[in-house]
Amino acid sequence: MTGAQYKNVAQWTLSGAVAAEAADTVTVARAIFNNMGVAFPGGTCQEILLTLMSGDYMGWGECTYAQAQEFANAGVAAVGVDVDHVIVVLPDDSAVGLMDASAAPTAYARQTSDIPKTERMAMQFFAYGAGSSTTTTTRPPVRPMMTNVEYYNKIHATALLYPDDTYTYCNRWLHYVLDKCNIPYPTGGCTAERRQYNNGFDLWKPCDYQGAQRNANNGHAAIAITDDHVVAVTPNNIPPKTGSIPGNVGAVFVSQSGKECFYDGMLSKSWGSNRWPEIQFFYYDK
Repeated sequence: MTGAQYKNVAQWTLSGAVAAEAADTVTVARAIFNNMGVAFPGGTCQEILLTLMSGDYMGWGECTYAQAQEFANAGVAAVGVDVDHVIVVLPDDSAVGLMDASAAPTAYARQTSDIPKTERMAMQFFAYGAGSSTTTTTRPPVRPMMTNVEYYNKIHATALLYPDDTYTYCNRWLHYVLDKCNIPYPTGGCTAERRQYNNGFDLWKPCDYQGAQRNANNGHAAIAITDDHVVAVTPNNIPPKTGSIPGNVGAVFVSQSGKECFYDGMLSKSWGSNRWPEIQFFYYDK
């Protein structure tokens, strides 16, 4: 499917009865993808988000918003999801030529440039890889710059920063960890830093929660972040432990400073389960 064909299917669906009668973005997104012949998970927005974050649903994979736009331009289904709504990413003008009036952005489908920054920061983006006509270059995994033991030791060599009466220091502590690892990082507070990670800062890449643990266990620095907190994903396979890949978000092994400060705890201590859909994971691809 080309970008123009993708746009036409989306517009045709949006002009039909489904969009006219639908009260929610999930129903419309599912109708658009059904008409494209693309599988899309069922359930609420939160359930859809968790399913797509698992990384094993019918070829869907996590990506940045910029990559989502590139996929859509190439005719590959792409979507932005948060806990309240779903937005189908439309191809932009460069992919399909002059857009007519019916291609104006809606609550259901937009180009990423039409999604307000504040809304975009809270979303996670995904693209459908199965059956894509795009050409991608596959490279072997990057050899980590540290072993898992070295990464673990650098985390533990960074003194925890305890809160005072006014401030907590989760991101400052993480910066100190990354300084010991000689890894660059964005600054400006959790909201600004999350935005920069999403925009592809240096060699930081998005992943799901299992990918974050797997990368940490292999010696790659990895983090979990929301707009108000950030933690270091910590290897859980330091001898004599053999390690494991968690079966849910709350079981990711982390260390942090913040309201609570600890090494080697579960992510469920960092965020309650009602916050898990907000969490994004990144690893340093070197």
